[in-house]
Amino acid sequence: MNIPMVEITMTHAKLGMNMSRPPLEIKQRPADIHIEQNFQHTVHISTESASVKIDQSEAFADANMIHPFDRLKQYAEKGKQAALEYAAKKRVKANG
Repeated sequence: MNIPMVEITMTHAKLGMNMSRPPLEIKQRPADIHIEQNFQHTVHISTESASVKIDQSEAFADANMIHPFDRLKQYAEKGKQAALEYAAKKRVKANG
């Protein structure tokens, strides 16, 4: 059985072109520089450390995590209010 085949042959062609970059030359005269420094004036820079204060008492209160002294103040206020209400009721009965 004959199987048809394709044969490809490549040859690199070299044309008669030669390229070269021309030399690059830059000339510049030296710069004229005049610098004066006057140290009569002085600059003082100072900084302070930043501080952040966060009051978390309301967040702890919402989570029912109250400091014992604050809890004591709450109970004392409730007790005082209850005593004043009781005294007011007794006074109304005594007058009425």
